[in-house]
Amino acid sequence: MTRIPTILIIAALCGAGFVVSACNRTPQQAHTDAIETQREAAHNIQENNQQAQKTTDDAQREAAKTAAEGARNTNEATTEANKKIVGAQQEAREDNAQEQAKANEKIREANVEMLADKSELRVSGQKKLDELSNRLDEARVKAQKAAATVPATFEAGLKEVQTKRDQLARELATIESQGAQKAKAFKAQLDTEVERLEARIKKLELSLK
Repeated sequence: MTRIPTILIIAALCGAGFVVSACNRTPQQAHTDAIETQREAAHNIQENNQQAQKTTDDAQREAAKTAAEGARNTNEATTEANKKIVGAQQEAREDNAQEQAKANEKIREANVEMLADKSELRVSGQKKLDELSNRLDEARVKAQKAAATVPATFEAGLKEVQTKRDQLARELATIESQGAQKAKAFKAQLDTEVERLEARIKKLELSLK
């Protein structure tokens, strides 16, 4: 039986531009559809190979039967059987190639949808992190304008926020190379962390009063 190659769904960096999908699928649906497409292609390829094997077995049995009936018919029967076997194998190869080509096309379409979503996440996430950086700068300006002595915990708190912000930025920088599930999880994490860090900055600013 022909070995079925595994198709790796690879998401590559596609820049900051947005790709508009012709389908209204979510990236997760696109990912699921791509996996199902490859599974269906593998199933059809397996059926093609099984049919080719059946044709081969039938042809060989027919040749053996004919040969048993008369030695003079052996060469003719063998030649005819070989023709059927070669034809069945060629038909299976052609059908398999066509099945895989269709599957690859759908998988590439799914990749585009997933890449578009990751690219959008990269842009929107960077915007949130930039806004967080702006809030850090504003807090430091307020500290400079504060009449009272700035608490020691203030700058330490801001450094903690900055460290976490930089960590999120590093994770965001690799988002295009991550799988759909991880990208989805990171988006939720980013939203939660940015909200928490903004609240932390606000609390630190209140300590200046």
